Amino acid sequence: MKKIYIDFEMNMSNNRTKKDLMDADIIAIGAIKYDTKTGEIEKFKSLIKPITNLNIYPHIQELTNISQDDIIHAPSYEDVMRKFKAWLGEYYQIEGIYTFGNLDITCFNNTDKKSSNKYNHPRFLSNIKNLFIDIKEKYIKNGIRCMNYVSLTNLLDCINVEFHGDAHDPLYDAYN
Repeated sequence: MKKIYIDFEMNMSNNRTKKDLMDADIIAIGAIKYDTKTGEIEKFKSLIKPITNLNIYPHIQELTNISQDDIIHAPSYEDVMRKFKAWLGEYYQIEGIYTFGNLDITCFNNTDKKSSNKYNHPRFLSNIKNLFIDIKEKYIKNGIRCMNYVSLTNLLDCINVEFHGDAHDPLYDAYN
């Protein structure tokens, strides 16, 4: 069986209203595939050209180090998702696709819907949506409440685990 750990970086305003969440576009994906039998780890990472807003918000650029030029030259959502689904392999071999918080799955669903409507391709999320598991929710349900705002780095601090890599790099976030 395989476990997939995934993280998205999104281009969204600071407001975080429902409309802002609906308008957010995925601009990067990072994923780790862990084979529970062999211990083998595979990595997937790509920038993604936004569907609706090609101008990256300054606070997102600062947070992620993804530049406007990076976004302009990034592959399309459709191209990246086709490669990602091929990288995933056989779905029946996937034990779960783990995210940290529901923001990733919400933005994935919204971006997938916008791209499908705009470019007339099948929804990429359809076959894998039921595989998603929110790790953050599981930690909170198990009593890990170390602060008001539970970020990945804060949670790792609470359990005395050092974050490796750059925070808000989707591959490092997925790895940690």
